[in-house]
Amino acid sequence: MRTLTGRYRCPELGSMTFSETSPDRFLIDVEAWSSHAVVWTDRDGTRSLMLSDAPYAGLIQFLVTGTTARPSLQLEVGQVRYRFVRE
Repeated sequence: MRTLTGRYRCPELGSMTFSETSPDRFLIDVEAWSSHAVVWTDRDGTRSLMLSDAPYAGLIQFLVTGTTARPSLQLEVGQVRYRFVRE
């Protein structure tokens, strides 16, 4: 997941920084709030970042999409999808 660290941007929601704080523990900072995140790998190999700090622990999940060269993180809220692309 280290390859995902960096600054991301979503046209609708703005900027977000994704950094590693320790092995297997990461920080998502979206300016208005921040939270640690853990990596979740589903049975089909799909990887996600699950927020682990209150009040969002377990409630917000970013799906890892895109390519290795141009990764993106997708946030689904109801039926709306927001895509953060690494700058």
